[in-house]
Amino acid sequence: MNVSEDISRSIWTLPAGVQYTLTSIQCLMVTATLLGNAGTIVAFYKVRGLREKPSDLFILSLSCADLLMGCVITFTVPTYALGYWAWGKTMCQLFAALANIAVIAGILNTLMICWDRYILISKEYPKYVKIQSQRRVIGTITVVWVYSLVTGFIEWVVWDVVKVPETVYEFDFTRECRSPPKHNFVFQTQAFTRNVFLPLLGIEGLSVAFVVLLRRRLHKRMQVTDFEFSNTQSQQLQERSDQPGGSSTVSRCDAAHTSMSTGGSTSGHSRNIGTDSTNMPVNARNAEHTSSNPKNRYVKAAITLAALVIALNLCLLPFLLYTLYVSLVCPTCSDRLIRDTLSNIFVPLNSCINPILYAVTMSKIKRFYKRLFGLNG
Repeated sequence: MNVSEDISRSIWTLPAGVQYTLTSIQCLMVTATLLGNAGTIVAFYKVRGLREKPSDLFILSLSCADLLMGCVITFTVPTYALGYWAWGKTMCQLFAALANIAVIAGILNTLMICWDRYILISKEYPKYVKIQSQRRVIGTITVVWVYSLVTGFIEWVVWDVVKVPETVYEFDFTRECRSPPKHNFVFQTQAFTRNVFLPLLGIEGLSVAFVVLLRRRLHKRMQVTDFEFSNTQSQQLQERSDQPGGSSTVSRCDAAHTSMSTGGSTSGHSRNIGTDSTNMPVNARNAEHTSSNPKNRYVKAAITLAALVIALNLCLLPFLLYTLYVSLVCPTCSDRLIRDTLSNIFVPLNSCINPILYAVTMSKIKRFYKRLFGLNG
């Protein structure tokens, strides 16, 4: 196929209804992505508690990558509306570079979140806090962004400076935005393996390892709790039997415990039901126990991690599977509309969904939005 035929196939000729539908979807995605991620960043600025835990800075970094993706896809809205690229070669180069940076930074930040959760579940909490210090977390985020910037602009350098053999460069950039390096099989394969395949493999592996270790830890915790409860009950019974009255005291205590469990209402119960032997209200003690319960800490981390990984897979895998199918199985089956729809709608959709997941799974961000919209009452 010659260049002119390739260009003519790349320019969209869509029915008006499909074209307007895709444009409307893009507009909604841009609005939701920009507002949602900007809201998350403002929440980190306003809510001090979000900045106290160093690992939460990975969420802030991921929000910045998603916000950049929202800025990038604003370029595609006129493209869907007009049916062709109207920004020229320089803006096409900038668009390609920023898109690469946003995608790479998003995947790597998700990988770092998975790595953080793996350390959380594989180490005891004091050791985890020592490993994931604020200085180390900030250093990791800096490395992620430096790598993403360098890798994203390499394509631009290869595009303009290095003329790679067997690469098509003669595109009409007043009608379309095509990246010549991506038409070189070797460059495309290396970039995909290094920036997408290997990080995704790490994300899946760390997620599975986290789930396995979480089940082991919770099972072990349950066994230890049952053992401690049994010992406590035995000690209490022994102490009561040593008191004057002996077994009759134990019997009265057991009867009182049974009555309270079945909803009995004596005057003694009404005095004691709100407090325990430490004179602390039961609700306050339960809250204190919940806040310091390792099970809650691990489960909350698991919920956030699962939501992010599932959303990433649902949005990214369709495009990757289609690209692999076209590249390895059926090169003649490539369809520009399908490929661009997957890359310009499904892939950026992840950046639109992530802020919603933060608001649902992270209590501090949820409370921030409730205060913002006056929903506390």
